[in-house]
Amino acid sequence: ARGGIPAEGRRFAFGAYGVGVGWQLVDKAGGGEVTLVSMAPNGETAGLRTALAMGAAKAVLVSDDALKGSDALATAKVLAAAIKRVEGADLILAATESTDGYTGTTPVQVAELLGLPSVTFAKHIEVDGTT
Repeated sequence: ARGGIPAEGRRFAFGAYGVGVGWQLVDKAGGGEVTLVSMAPNGETAGLRTALAMGAAKAVLVSDDALKGSDALATAKVLAAAIKRVEGADLILAATESTDGYTGTTPVQVAELLGLPSVTFAKHIEVDGTT
C-alpha cells in the first residue's frame, strides 16, 4: 500500500479530505450541504458511497464507456456540465489528482468553463459571516 493507505482507501483518500473541508465550511456558515460530483469508469461508486456515509447530502456520478481515456479538458467539460445541473452550488472544491491521472489543470478548466474564479492549491479557507 502506497503511503500506508490500502488500495481501496487510496481511491478515495483525496475525496475524503474535500468532503471534510466542505462539512467544516457548512458548519461554520451555519447551513448548507455537501454535494459530490464524480466522473468514474464502470459505474464505480465506492468513493461516492464513502462520502455519502460521511454525511454528504447527494452525489452525481457520470460514467460512460465513451469517456474512457478522456484527457484533462474532456474531463473538465464533463464535470462542468454535471456541476451546472447541481442547483444552488456556491463553492466548488476540487482535488488536483485522481486515481488515474495528475495534471493539476482540471479544477482550473472547470472554473473557466463555468465562468467562475479559481483559487488553486489553497492552504486555508474560512467563512467570514455567511459568505
